[in-house]
Amino acid sequence: MASDAEVFSDKLERMFAHLVEAEQWERILELGPQLLSNDPENWFVHAMMAQAALEVDEKLKQARLHGNAALRIEPEESFSHLLMARIHRKANRLLDAKRSLLEALKFEPEDADLWQEFGWNCYQRGDFITAREAVKQARSFKPNDSSIENLATAVAGLADDESRLDVYDQIEGYERALRHDPEDATVMHNIGQVYLQDLDDGKNAEEWFRKAAQIDPNQPQFREGLIAAIRRRDPILRVLNFPWNWSKRAFRVGERWQAKKRWLIILLIPLSPIIGALLISGLAIWAVFLFGPAKLYEWLTVTEAMKKAGGVSSYNRGIHRLPFLLRLLIFLSIVPVFIGAVGWFFTAPAAKADHDIIIGGGSIVAMAFGIWWSAKRQNPS
Repeated sequence: MASDAEVFSDKLERMFAHLVEAEQWERILELGPQLLSNDPENWFVHAMMAQAALEVDEKLKQARLHGNAALRIEPEESFSHLLMARIHRKANRLLDAKRSLLEALKFEPEDADLWQEFGWNCYQRGDFITAREAVKQARSFKPNDSSIENLATAVAGLADDESRLDVYDQIEGYERALRHDPEDATVMHNIGQVYLQDLDDGKNAEEWFRKAAQIDPNQPQFREGLIAAIRRRDPILRVLNFPWNWSKRAFRVGERWQAKKRWLIILLIPLSPIIGALLISGLAIWAVFLFGPAKLYEWLTVTEAMKKAGGVSSYNRGIHRLPFLLRLLIFLSIVPVFIGAVGWFFTAPAAKADHDIIIGGGSIVAMAFGIWWSAKRQNPS
């Protein structure tokens, strides 16, 4: 007959397995140490705690501790190496992640998910040739999978040869992926990114980001994408950030032309000094005169952006309790003073340089510090 301790331990193990199935990561981190106190060499508990640590606030130190333990206990288990690859990726150690994935593939060479993970690793490292090979392998073991088609489209969208997809072909590729899984929020997010970054189309971007956020409201990047699209549609921010957004779009167009229309790049070489001067001048004006006001406006209107995104803003005290029109009036009154101070600082006669540095520079620093300090008080986390 089993002892009370054995019955209790069995109950804990069944509870832990249930939490894993339900993906209750925080509870897994709470219960795991109790199981490990009775069985320190339990591979499954170490592996799931490493996974949970990655999911909950990306606790890399704890994830690495349990991931190394799982790898030591079961060095021939592919999931042990996959866990370490994910830990390395979170730490931005992509080459170490690559080595871990190759080790995992030695034990499971026909695992489509491993090939897909390896493909994303190659994509992040800019190795698009190997990424395409990884996509072929993943497709051969799991055809018609939305996540694999998502990877294939992402890789083809950045390829540096004739196979590179243009913007609308990328959207079509992502939409084909959605036919395999209409609820794939990651694919929706990527469509939103294409509309936002490549086409400067905030309206369609907002629509796709909102769909993704509705399916998975706990994914921060979906909410961030939605807020970015809402910001892009704001007429004041469009004016303030025009040089920056235009420069980014011009750079992306140049990348695509370099891959598929190199003849056009060659024809534009004589105009490159003029184009370069326009880009540099625009970015300089934006950085000096418009970046500060844009960030100030974003901070003053964060409550409206969060509400439009369907969230609740933590900026609910102080100046953010004032009506929007009053905050807009405050912004419109500060901006001319700021631009005037910056202009004075850069155009002052040499005889007044010291005075201008103290007055103009001090005003700019004081304004920036005031915004930072107020934001910190409003949102301490």
